[in-house]
Amino acid sequence: MQIYSLNSLSQGTGAVKQGAVSAVPLGSVRNAGASNTELTASGASFTDLLGDLIDNIKTTEAAAEAENRKILTGESDDTHSALIASQKAQIAVELAVAVRDKVIAAYNEVMNMQV
Repeated sequence: MQIYSLNSLSQGTGAVKQGAVSAVPLGSVRNAGASNTELTASGASFTDLLGDLIDNIKTTEAAAEAENRKILTGESDDTHSALIASQKAQIAVELAVAVRDKVIAAYNEVMNMQV
């Protein structure tokens, strides 16, 4: 299973339409520097945390789509769970966008440092 960057993910779901960057498989990023990757306090590498974040987005969006499908096909009349699932998916995407923005800001700051 290949995991793609947030921009490619957002192009498929329509949830986020910011930037036009081509998709880069994160699996190649994970495996490229596996020996040099620093671990966070919990023991997971930063790339693993990003991968988990993207997996969380996929699962919450799939759950929201399933709930919406149940409402639209008449299998369920519980609109509350559909709205809650949709909000969870929206919050997950907003978190991922915020993390992406912070990573880009940190990268730009490092690139602007004088050596």
